Amino acid sequence: KNNALINAKSTWGVQEQKLFSVLLSDLNDKKEKEFSLTKRELEEILCKGLKEKDLETGDTGISHLNITHLRKLSKSLVKKGFSVNISKDEWEDIQLFEKISYRKGIMTMHLTNAAMPYLYELKYYTKYMLDDMLNLKNKYSIRIFELLKREKFKQRRSFKISVKELRDFVGVGEDEYVRFNDFDRF
Repeated sequence: KNNALINAKSTWGVQEQKLFSVLLSDLNDKKEKEFSLTKRELEEILCKGLKEKDLETGDTGISHLNITHLRKLSKSLVKKGFSVNISKDEWEDIQLFEKISYRKGIMTMHLTNAAMPYLYELKYYTKYMLDDMLNLKNKYSIRIFELLKREKFKQRRSFKISVKELRDFVGVGEDEYVRFNDFDRF
């Protein structure tokens, strides 16, 4: 995954992050802008790592996908993007998907031209086992997992991050998770 995407500010939910990571793992040299997944593939991706008690809450996942779930996910994803800091006073806000369609049991996602360089022109990136990330069931866990993997690939034995920096990285407000031990739940 491009480090610019790992560092980017986003408000993605757990299912959106999982689906996007699967899309990234499917990229190839053809620089395709369109990706398709069957309903069964979507269920395998989005429900992975969830236990029955997690499924009952409706917040972290679902046991199966119905049209309502798929439509909600599609509407949410098509609005999603990311913000990349270029320097202290410069940034880019980029929409990821041009459109998402669902026909005959297949979801097709069309990438925007603006997102293409962040997906295909990789200078600094972080590799990790997709299955490890797909087993996580919380959006903050996924963000922290990617942060730790990014730092590992920088060949660092340790690194420091303040509570404020960590809150900013995972996308929580200043009044949430004010101490490091608040993150223990993830």
